[in-house]
Amino acid sequence: MKTLAFFRLTFATAALALMLPLGVAQAQSAEPPRDSAVEGDIPASELSDGELERLRTFARIYTVARWFHPSDAALKADWDALAIEAVPQVIAASGEREFAEVLGVVFAPVVEHFEASAEPLGPYAGPANANGRWQWIHNGFKGMRQSGYSKFRREISTLGSGPIFHEQLGGLHVRFPLTGEKLGDEHPPSEPQTTFNGRPEGWTPAGFDRTTRIAATIIGWGVLDQFYPYWDVVDVDWDAKLGPQLQRAAMAGDDTAFHDALRLMMHEIEDGHGGAQLRWRDIEIAPVALQYAEGQVVVAWARPETGIPSGSIVSAIDGVNTGELMQRFKSERASGSEHFRTMRALAVMIEGEPGTRANFSIVEPDGAEREVEVERVAYTRENWPMPPRPEPVTEVEPGIVYVDVSRITDEELIAKVDLLAGAQGLIFDLRGRPKGSPFFLSHLTDELALSARMERPVIERPDQQGMSFSEGGWRMQPLLPRLTSNTVFLSDATAASYPESILGVVKGNALGTIVGQASAGANGNVTLAGLPGGYRIMFTGMRVINQDGSVHHNIGVVPDVIVEPTIAGLAAGRDEILEAGMALVRGGAPQP
Repeated sequence: MKTLAFFRLTFATAALALMLPLGVAQAQSAEPPRDSAVEGDIPASELSDGELERLRTFARIYTVARWFHPSDAALKADWDALAIEAVPQVIAASGEREFAEVLGVVFAPVVEHFEASAEPLGPYAGPANANGRWQWIHNGFKGMRQSGYSKFRREISTLGSGPIFHEQLGGLHVRFPLTGEKLGDEHPPSEPQTTFNGRPEGWTPAGFDRTTRIAATIIGWGVLDQFYPYWDVVDVDWDAKLGPQLQRAAMAGDDTAFHDALRLMMHEIEDGHGGAQLRWRDIEIAPVALQYAEGQVVVAWARPETGIPSGSIVSAIDGVNTGELMQRFKSERASGSEHFRTMRALAVMIEGEPGTRANFSIVEPDGAEREVEVERVAYTRENWPMPPRPEPVTEVEPGIVYVDVSRITDEELIAKVDLLAGAQGLIFDLRGRPKGSPFFLSHLTDELALSARMERPVIERPDQQGMSFSEGGWRMQPLLPRLTSNTVFLSDATAASYPESILGVVKGNALGTIVGQASAGANGNVTLAGLPGGYRIMFTGMRVINQDGSVHHNIGVVPDVIVEPTIAGLAAGRDEILEAGMALVRGGAPQP
């Protein structure tokens, strides 16, 4: 009972002290505003080169003004509506002078001392400073969900207006301050706009409207441009991506087509957390677990009623070659590391509309080729197809205890304390998202164990100039009872985000041997940005760096012992990663 008390103390400490990175973004907004086009929607059409250039210029100004100009008027503005109202004017502008006038009409009411001219601007007079100045401070991107990110206005001391934005864009000279006059201590809320010029009464922005799609693209592109923390890691010319994305938005036929366009935009940031949401699809799944082995899509396990043997090579699903399906998804929708995109593609291959059947073209282990129809089932955690594993906490061999952290809660693990404390070898399976906290790590160390560096960006200027980081992470204090050091951790690309934090502690503090495949390389809290039309984009808002300063993003935690599943192993029903882990524990797993 004394041992049990130590575990309960650990659980309470972990629950209070650890902020666990979230791997799955939960939508915080309602469904799309409508399901069809209505009067007032602008139909799809191609943008000319001149229109694209003006929209690119507008996007740059809008992004900097929205996120870095802190006047009271800017706080009150409905910036989504401002973009929707501005886009048609920007598109219709003829010549540089008229374009400059349009920008003045759009921005001057909300941005102090806004200037746009086709001619060079004279000396900057700047605003009077009688009341002091505000400046925006962004602690990460404060989006639609509670994720530890925030923004606030900070009073600054300056003899003039402080920093200014001054650029030549699209033939125009544009200038405005990056501070706002302090008129008091109040922070006025945004005032939503409910009517739109030239639109019927009751019209609401939706993806059926060309203008809404273009505005949403500008807003989403700008959020990523300023707040994505991995531009120094990924090799992406983000400025060059804006034009093609604007054209895709202009040409999208409806809200679903634009959803696909946003997915492609998010694919291009190379972020495993990256994605776009519109509405929750009602889908079902074939109860067939797929694995990529030896360059083939292979059945790792299927429900007995399907009649598909493990180890069967899947050449096509619903008549489409699996190689084509893999490439299509990896190049158009999934984002992040190569191995994470492969894993995500395998998951999507089994999806389908409710009430449908999936047709698998397979080559069985004995070489027989056949077509198999499989009835899809509800998409639930319980129905998700997985090859068999041992019980969540069990003694797999005398003295060797297996723990599947994706299938056990803290309370359930605590109940097995005597089994864990008496084990001569431990195997923790991190292939999947853990159900509980990482408290067990404190019982695998004799000294303070630190996680990878979890760094929240602190952004005060456009383009991440002078960006600093508020460093955080986990501090795992050693606690009794001390469990055996003969410990192995199993990993693959399904270990994304939170489980990667656990693996980072293991790797950085030599708490055991990691066996299997690299984790996803997608760690750090997810942040969510809402866009006009009911769309949401998500991305990693926090930078995670390994303890030794090396890059984690799109690499993941690399195992000490790499194991690649084989077709023969799958056909035999073997879990080759678990087998390799057990072999190490039997021999007394060496510390990395």
